[in-house]
Parts: sequence; C-alpha cells; structure tokens
Amino acid sequence: MARPDVQHAQNCYSAGKEAEFAFARYLHFNGIEFTMPGLYLPTVEKPEPKGDVGDIIIDGRVVDVKHLKEYTWTGEDDFPFSLVTAGFVHCWERMIRPAYMVFISGDLSHGYRINPNNMRGWSTKMVYENLRKHEMPSYFAPKQWANFFTLGNTKYGQTQELRET
Repeated sequence: MARPDVQHAQNCYSAGKEAEFAFARYLHFNGIEFTMPGLYLPTVEKPEPKGDVGDIIIDGRVVDVKHLKEYTWTGEDDFPFSLVTAGFVHCWERMIRPAYMVFISGDLSHGYRINPNNMRGWSTKMVYENLRKHEMPSYFAPKQWANFFTLGNTKYGQTQELRET
C-alpha cells in the first residue's frame, strides 16, 4: 500500500485523466502542439510528493483541465448556472500558475475556458473537494466571462466523436 501522501497524489493524477485526454484530442485535431507532463511521484532520492506541473503545456504555458462529471451543457445558453466554476483558489495560487483553466462537461462533449484576466471580479465560495474530503475555497465567475467550445469542432470539420470507444 502506498503512503497516504503518495496515494493522494496518485488519486489526483488519475481523477481527471478522461477529460485531459478528451481536451488533448481536441487540441491534436485542431493542429495545436502541446505536451502532457504528468505527475512526478516521490523517489528514493526525493521522498517528498512532488505534485504536478499542470495537465497540458501549450507554448510553454500551463493549462489545467478539470472534469465536471455531474454536469452537461452544449454552450452558454444551456449551461445550468449563472456562474461557472473558475477552480479552487489553491490552483491559481501555486508556484506555476495556469495561463487558463479548461472545464470539460460530464459527457466529454463540450467545455469552457476561463482565464485570470478578470480574476478581481470573481467571487469565492466554499466547495466540498472530493479527493481531499473537506471544503475548500473556490472561485466563480459570471458565465459570460467563459469561452464555451465544442470538443467535436476541429479544423477538419465536425468529428464523429472524440471519446474513445
């Protein structure tokens, strides 16, 4: 059995992989070069958990991808709330701050992007964090500040489906 801190790091790493891969396929089919750096787990030489350096790197900029498994939408018009989540506060305050965050719908068909340009206008609310099993402060922004997109739209036209079968 892994140490609790290592187990938590592994759980965090695998929690959003499905959404990260869906977004990565979207980037690939749109001709956008990226890397997926992954998680740096402890080693014998460096026993402390290292965490991650972002989910996807585009032109040297960190992009964090989150999977909103409970919700589906096709755009701003049918997004179920007036505010979008902009991520947990700690995600924006880490040493390597993301250039923006991407949130993917539960069915992996759509997403939205939020960047910190108007962060001063965001509100904060305590939200239960499933992996850590306690409440943490999270940012929220008006949904008009989010850039909604369809994962199936590519430079080659509409794809059948980007999900693996």
